[in-house]
Amino acid sequence: MDSLSTSPETPGRPSQRSQNCPEHPSQLRFQNHGHAGYLTELRAETAAKGGFKGVMTIRDPLEMVVSSYCYHHRGAEPSNSIAQGMVEMGPKEGIPEMARRMLRTVRGMVANFQERKESEMYVSHFERMTGSSPGFNQTVQEMLDFLFGDEVSDDFKRRALDAAVHEDLNRGELGYSFDAKQGTKVNHTSDDRELDAARSYLPLVDQEVLEEYKEIQKALGYAVGSPALKTKCLLRVALLAASVAASPWEGLTEAQCDGQGLFQTSARGRSKSGRSPTSSPLDKRVYVTLAWHKAGTQLMRNTMRWIWDLLDAREACRYDGYGVDLISHGFWEQDCPEHPDVKIRFNNHANQTFLPALRADTASSGGFKGVMTLRDPLEMVISSYCYHHRGAEPKNPISVGMVELGPKEGVPEMAKRMAPIIRDMFEVFQVAKPEVYVSHFERMTGSSSGFNQTVKEILDFLFGDEVSDHFKRRALDAAAHEDLNRGEDGFSFSFHSEADNQVNHTSDDQELNEARSYLSLVDQELTALGFAVDRPWRKCCLEALGSINEYEKLSWLLPALALSAVTFTAAAAEQLWQAAGEFCKDQHQHGPGLFQTSLARRHARSKPENPLDKRVYVTCTSHKAGSQLLRNTMRWILDLLGAREGCRYDHMGQEFLTHGVWDQECSEHPANVRFHNHISGKALLELRAETAQTGGFRGVMTIRNPLEMVISSYCYHHRGAEPWNSISDGMASMHPKDGVPEMARRMLPVVYNMVQAYQVTKPEVYVSRFERMTGSSTGFNQTVQEMLDFLFGNEVSDNFKRRALDAAVHEDLNRGEFGYSFTDHTNDVNHTSDEQEMDEARSYLSLVDKDLMAHYKEMQKALGYSTE
Repeated sequence: MDSLSTSPETPGRPSQRSQNCPEHPSQLRFQNHGHAGYLTELRAETAAKGGFKGVMTIRDPLEMVVSSYCYHHRGAEPSNSIAQGMVEMGPKEGIPEMARRMLRTVRGMVANFQERKESEMYVSHFERMTGSSPGFNQTVQEMLDFLFGDEVSDDFKRRALDAAVHEDLNRGELGYSFDAKQGTKVNHTSDDRELDAARSYLPLVDQEVLEEYKEIQKALGYAVGSPALKTKCLLRVALLAASVAASPWEGLTEAQCDGQGLFQTSARGRSKSGRSPTSSPLDKRVYVTLAWHKAGTQLMRNTMRWIWDLLDAREACRYDGYGVDLISHGFWEQDCPEHPDVKIRFNNHANQTFLPALRADTASSGGFKGVMTLRDPLEMVISSYCYHHRGAEPKNPISVGMVELGPKEGVPEMAKRMAPIIRDMFEVFQVAKPEVYVSHFERMTGSSSGFNQTVKEILDFLFGDEVSDHFKRRALDAAAHEDLNRGEDGFSFSFHSEADNQVNHTSDDQELNEARSYLSLVDQELTALGFAVDRPWRKCCLEALGSINEYEKLSWLLPALALSAVTFTAAAAEQLWQAAGEFCKDQHQHGPGLFQTSLARRHARSKPENPLDKRVYVTCTSHKAGSQLLRNTMRWILDLLGAREGCRYDHMGQEFLTHGVWDQECSEHPANVRFHNHISGKALLELRAETAQTGGFRGVMTIRNPLEMVISSYCYHHRGAEPWNSISDGMASMHPKDGVPEMARRMLPVVYNMVQAYQVTKPEVYVSRFERMTGSSTGFNQTVQEMLDFLFGNEVSDNFKRRALDAAVHEDLNRGEFGYSFTDHTNDVNHTSDEQEMDEARSYLSLVDKDLMAHYKEMQKALGYSTE
C-alpha cells in the first residue's frame, strides 16, 4: 500500500509524515494500487474493530490508457516503470504499448469493484466528478452521507463540500490537485487536443488486449462499442461541428454515438471545453486585452486570466512576444500574426493603428470585443521610475541606467522615455468605441467595491447574456484574487515566468511619494503638453476627459494631450489649456479620469484616516498560549489596513506584516504596530506610560489554561522544535514521565508573566482565550469580531470588518489549514500537537511537584480557568 504523504512544501499542509499502512495501520488509509483480494483482506482485518468504509474512483479503462500515455509522454513520473520510453514514443506506438502496460492497473480496479460490498465502499465515477459542477457536488454529498451518515452534522457536511469544491475543475484550478509543487512539475490533466490525437490510435491496440478492455468496460458499467464505430463517431462529431457533409458517417445517429466510448467527449456529452455542450462565447469572436507599461498591465492581464480559465480557454496569442501566462493551460506564447485563428489575444504595446486594423480583420468573422486599462500618465511615470530603479526588467530599454539615477534625474528622464507609451495609450483610447471596454487603474485599485464593479461591467460588456449569471458570479469570485484591497494572493502577486527579474510590480507609498516630489523638474515642454500639475481647474477638466459624456465635447482638445512635443509648441498648448479651463469651469463631472494627476488626489481618493496613524497597536502573546494563531490572525487585519512598518520586542516573533519592515526592535524604532512575544505586566505598564501623551495604545492578548501550556510546550519541544530555545534543552530525549514535570518548572516564569499581564490589561487590551478561538468556527468568528470592534470601533467601516473576518478565517483550524499558521517558517516541526500525544503527556501531570502544582492552580484561578 502506498504511503499517505504530503510534501512539506505543500502550502497549508506543513510537516506531515508519511507512513506505511502495514507497519502503522491507522484509521485513515490510502491505497493507490488496489490488487485483487485487497478488500477481502481489509474486511478480515477490520471485522473485529468496527469494520471499514471507503471510497473508490473508477474511470473508463480506455480513457485511462489515453490519459496515461499523454501524462507520461510529457515526462511525468520518469521513475515509474510504466513511463519508461514514453517520452520518445509517438501515439502510434505509445498507445498500444500503454494499453498493454495499464492492464495490470485496470485489472486491479475492476477486481476491487467486483469484490466491494455496497455497504462498505462508495464508487465515484471520474466522468461524473469532472463533467460538471453539479456532478462534482452531488458526488461529494453522496460520499459524505455514505461515509458518515448522521455521525457528523449537516453544518459539517456543508463546510466539507465548500472546502472540497476547490478541487472541482469546472470552477477553476485552485486546489491541491493543481499545485505544481506536489511531486511532479507535470500537470496531471491533459488538454483535449492532446487526448483527441491519442484516442485516434486506439484501433491499433492488439485485438486480444482490446477485447479484454471491452470486457472490463462492460463489468464497470461503461458503454462498449467497436473502436471503428467510436472512431467514426469522433469523425462524425468533428465534421458536423465543421458544417461538412457527414457522407460515409451520415448513417450514424446521435443516439448510436452517445456515450460510445472510450472518451468523455462523445457526440453529446462534453464540448471542447469538457464542461458543457453549450456554445462558448470564445467560439464566436476575437477577444483582446490591451495594456501599456505601468498602466496596470499585470492587474488587467491576470484578472482576465481567471475569466479565460473559467471559460476553459486552451489557446491564446500575444503581439510582438510581450506578455506572460495569458491562460493557465494550453498554448499562450504564440504570436498572433502567425496564428490569426486564435480568439484570445493580448497586446501590451498597441498603437493608434491596431484597433482599426483588428476591426477590418475580424469584420467578416464575428468581430471582436476587448478590454483596455488606463492610468494617470504622471502616475505611470512615477511607477515606472520606481519599478526600474529597483532593478526590474534590466533588458528593457526603458530601464537603462535607472538603477543608478536618483529621482532628481530619474523622474524627468523617465517622463521622456514614457511619453511614446502614454501617447499610444491615449490614441487607442480615442478609437476604442464601440468594441472595447475601458477600465481605469485607479478605480480597480482604489477599493474592493471599485474592483468588483469594474469586473462586473467587463463581464457584461464582453459576454452579455451569452454566459449565465451563475458564471459571472463565479468569475467575479475568482477574479477577486487580484484585488489588492483583499490581500495579495492572485497571479499578480506571484513571480511566474518573468524569469529575468524578481522585483514586484507594486511600489510602496513612501517610494512613490518621494518620486512624485520631483515631478516639477519634468521638462516644461512635456508638462505644457499634458503633464501640468499646478492649474486649479485641471482636476475638473481632466476628469471630464475620463467621462464618456464629456469626452466628445472635448474632442477638439485631445490632440494637445497626445504628448507630441514635435507637433505642438508649449505656447500653443498653453492656449489650449486656458481655453479648456474656461470650458471646464462649469463642469462638475467626478469620474476616475484619464489624466487625474493632481498629486494630492491619489491619497484623497482618499481613504478615511487610518486608525494605525492614531495610536499604538500591540499584539501580546506568550509561549504556547496561541502565539502563532493570534499573531497571524492580526497579520491579515493589519495587512488589510495597509500596515507597512512594525516592530517587535527583544527581536522575538516571526512575520506579523506581509509588506514593509517588521523585524526592527521596538526600543530603537517605536512603530505604531508592535508585537510582544513574552508579554508581562511590567511591559504593559511601561507601554501605558510611554504612549500616554501620544494617543495611547490598544492591544490584543491571548491566554490559555496554564497546565495546557505546559503539556503543549513539552510535546512541541519533545518533537525537536526550536532547539536554540533554552526551554527546549534535553526535551527531545525526555520521556513524558520526566519531561512533563521538568517542563512545568521551566514554563513557570512564562505563565507567571502572562498572568501578571492579564491582571493589568484593562482598559486598553482585549483578551482572547485560545480555547475559544480553536474550539469551533463560531468561537473563532466571535473572537475576531469582538477584536475588531474593540480595536477600531467605528473608525473602520462594517464592510472593512467583514473583509477582515473573511481574511482572518484562513487561520481557523476548524476550517482547514490554509493560513500563515500552517505554513512552514523557521523549522520543520508543526506548532500543533495531536490529541493522542497530548493525552499521553497529560497523564503525567500528577508527577509535577506539589508546591509547583499549587502555583499553577492559583494561576488557573486568576485567569478564570477551572482548577479541577
